Amino acid sequence: MQLESLELKALQNLLESFEHQSSEVIDRQPTPAGFFTIIRLGESVPRLSQKSERIWKFKHPQLCGGGFFVCWQVSDVELCLEAVSNNGRWPADMLTAV
Repeated sequence: MQLESLELKALQNLLESFEHQSSEVIDRQPTPAGFFTIIRLGESVPRLSQKSERIWKFKHPQLCGGGFFVCWQVSDVELCLEAVSNNGRWPADMLTAV
């Protein structure tokens, strides 16, 4: 699977010099407050240290309290990107919204 536009925007804000051409979505699962995506990285993507998380807070008209993304390294070649609404449920049509 390919990254959706919202995932791509989050990764570009969370990781320096992120290049999506060399990345692949291997799993995407909805949660009540958002979703999480497991991403296989390409060679040019900077790695996170095993114990660090990166967080990007954002505002969006469909999320009255805003939301945030958290990204952490799952393995040497995989990241998890989680999206969370600060207030209530995640809108069903928001995965592709920018």
